Amino acid sequence: MTSMTAGTPEKIWEQLGDIKRWIDQQSPVDEATALTMRVMKIGEEYGEACEALLAPGPQNKPELVKELCDVILTAAVALYTADDKARKQLLAALSRFDGFSEVPISKLMLKIGQDFGAACQALIGVRAYNPRKGASHTLEDLVACLCDVIRSSMIALDDVEPEPERTLAANLERVHDRSLGVTRLPTEAPHS
Repeated sequence: MTSMTAGTPEKIWEQLGDIKRWIDQQSPVDEATALTMRVMKIGEEYGEACEALLAPGPQNKPELVKELCDVILTAAVALYTADDKARKQLLAALSRFDGFSEVPISKLMLKIGQDFGAACQALIGVRAYNPRKGASHTLEDLVACLCDVIRSSMIALDDVEPEPERTLAANLERVHDRSLGVTRLPTEAPHS
């Protein structure tokens, strides 16, 4: 994978910035709280992806694909929130995988969970939430962990979706348009 089909790296980054700004308008909080909320949102999306994986029958594959895209996009918005100059790291995370993995999807899902846990640990360290350890991580550590979440999610997406680039690009476009009020189904929440 070299780049997402939907557009240039600049367009991808611009769309993520638009989504971040829209979320900021909907939930006006300080940057530290926004970052915490966005990292925690990755966990929600990851949980929904696990539910889709565990649901019986192949009919849930489209839901798994959508939820994996949501994990990637949520992590990308968290990355943008952590460092709005981390465009190169994001593009590297989106492009550095070798296609189909020999690892079963269930193990790939566990890897996403491990990377999400590391991102939470880095967030705790950046914000010095652990009084015993204090500021044990840097913002660069958090950015690296968020990129790991994106990368492992892309590998899983590639395993279940024959055109992961196109699918992720379509999901980015859907979320971007919805955040700008361009399209929204009556049953869709503003930021899901």
